[in-house]
Amino acid sequence: MFYGTKTLQFGQFPSQISFDVAVAELFRGGSQHSIYNLSYMFHETNLTGLNVSGLNTSNATVMSSMFESSTIDGCLDLRHFDASRVKDVFSMFQKPESMSIDLSSFDTANVSTMSYMFVECRTGHIELSSFETHNVKDISSMFLKADIEFMSLSGFKTSRVVFFSSMFQNLRTNSLDIGHFVFLETFYITNMLKEVMVEHLEMFSFDLRNFA
Repeated sequence: MFYGTKTLQFGQFPSQISFDVAVAELFRGGSQHSIYNLSYMFHETNLTGLNVSGLNTSNATVMSSMFESSTIDGCLDLRHFDASRVKDVFSMFQKPESMSIDLSSFDTANVSTMSYMFVECRTGHIELSSFETHNVKDISSMFLKADIEFMSLSGFKTSRVVFFSSMFQNLRTNSLDIGHFVFLETFYITNMLKEVMVEHLEMFSFDLRNFA
């Protein structure tokens, strides 16, 4: 939709209308409620002051590569996103650059794959503490080559995850706590922690008995 847009400032539409109003105009007549696929919506954009609070995502099921390779000045605030029906977030934040990403209210209860979600992501802080992952089966390469100053995985439940391969490979971060991870249905953990660069790694209670 905004693929390749450069230095777009949403406060500078005609009549100084905001982005949420502009989006409403783009989907006048209620058709916005029929949006199911938001893939690549902001792919390779360079944005200032992005406000997506007016974007109705209640029927969206696919958000793959939505912010891939985007550059966003400031915080990418997705607290208002309704992701209750979303199943696919593959590469959603691949290679973006932002001061921080707020996903504190992001509903991931129906998501089954998070592979490559934050691959090569560059940001200071990602709020993931409320992520619901009980239906997720694939988190391979989720943080591959990412550079994230701070993130919390305290809410992650991994009992149904099958694919962990390269999840944290080449990740750079200050602290990583995966002591609560369980591997009940897991078959693939190859390179999960390969060449991870972290100041503090917590693996207390890390149970790999299924791989003995």
